[in-house]
Amino acid sequence: LIRDTAKRDISEVLKEVKKARIEIRALNGEKPGLPPTLDQTTKEELLEKLKELSKIMPSHGRIAFAYMPEEVKEKAKEITDWLLKQPGFSQSVERYKDLAKELASHYTSNPEILKKVADKAYEDIQKRVTQIVLKGAAALQKDPSKVINTVWRSAWRALERERLRAEAETSIAAQREMEKKRRMAERRGESREI
Repeated sequence: LIRDTAKRDISEVLKEVKKARIEIRALNGEKPGLPPTLDQTTKEELLEKLKELSKIMPSHGRIAFAYMPEEVKEKAKEITDWLLKQPGFSQSVERYKDLAKELASHYTSNPEILKKVADKAYEDIQKRVTQIVLKGAAALQKDPSKVINTVWRSAWRALERERLRAEAETSIAAQREMEKKRRMAERRGESREI
């Protein structure tokens, strides 16, 4: 009896620890892995795109997407879309969109709404990466060395951090749903006994 109670207590504590780890991942995200390989042609293409952007960017002021002229915004979004379609990035973007849909599917099964959720998730990651692209183009105006690798790695980290956070949130939502179903099943079992 004591051994069984201790086993149950230990398994409950382990479940709580696992749950806490997942919740921490949902809040902080996890440390992203290595970015995809940046080959020479992609590197040159990214450098050229950032140079074009840096030429049309204001030379002073705050480097924030919201404060940029429309022409700069369009060019930055174009570069971001190109970057997010690169090998490695595109798979992570698709996974991020799938996770957003999975999370929303706990609340609705309407395909139109789920598509809007996926589009919104893409827009969210696009805004984050666009800001990195703008900062990279601004840094290119000052010191062109090392900028390309920094932009590549930073964009990857931003994407992966958000994807990993979304995975953790999806896991938490699935656990809550399972717990809810388990409680409902227990209640039904109790009501049958009465």
